[in-house]
Amino acid sequence: MNNVAHAIQEQLRRQSSTIEILVVGDANAPVRGADDSDLLLWIEQNGYIFVTRDRNSMRNHLVNHYAAGHHIPGILWIRPSASLGQIIEALFIIWSASTADEYFDTMFTIPF
Repeated sequence: MNNVAHAIQEQLRRQSSTIEILVVGDANAPVRGADDSDLLLWIEQNGYIFVTRDRNSMRNHLVNHYAAGHHIPGILWIRPSASLGQIIEALFIIWSASTADEYFDTMFTIPF
């Protein structure tokens, strides 16, 4: 997750201790301030779906990522008007009711 409050991470872990969620800057995650192209490579190599509010710079990097023959496990764009509760609910539903491979090379805006 990038540009998303740690409160989301904490609340999701309260709902399920088995959920695996990293925030950019956490141990075992890309460093805070990492370039978008590096984030895309990291999620591809590590199989993490990317959750972000950053629609602007990420789109150009995504085009280049695909042009280089790469893929993404998925990207979830957070709707700018979404409340913290709506984001948490959407992510929990996605985690509990689907599998990661359903999001391969796709992008969705959440909440739906």
